[in-house]
Amino acid sequence: MDSCFDVAGSMMEFSKHMKALGELLFELLSEALGQNSSHLKDIDCAKSQVMFCQYYPPCPQPDLTLGLSKHTDFSYLTVLLQDNIGGLQVLHDQTWIDVPPVPRALVANMGDLLQLITNDKFISAEHRVVWIFCTAYFSTMFLQHIHEG
Repeated sequence: MDSCFDVAGSMMEFSKHMKALGELLFELLSEALGQNSSHLKDIDCAKSQVMFCQYYPPCPQPDLTLGLSKHTDFSYLTVLLQDNIGGLQVLHDQTWIDVPPVPRALVANMGDLLQLITNDKFISAEHRVVWIFCTAYFSTMFLQHIHEG
């Protein structure tokens, strides 16, 4: 039972760091918009976050598996803890481009809400995940999204 508490404690600590990173990214994005660095935080973009941990089971024939189909994220911002497996692709000029895995790297995607509130100054990235390996793996992502209170 102690190991469950260890994992939960680690996830809570990691979540605190991700929240701080999200706030820093919103400061930088505010400045990129020519606004005060607190602009996006002041309009509650950084108020709520959610963490998803997804398990992808082993796949004996990855070439026959769809993965996650083309989509954009509904959030303001998504930060993905990249693994060493790969498979993330982003659509650029109607071509799917691999996002090469860098161990322990973070990938940030602009989301639909950020595109909406900036009048398309930031564009929500279309992306997908393709299965390229037979091994099981986990994916962890953090979304900054609308606070429902």
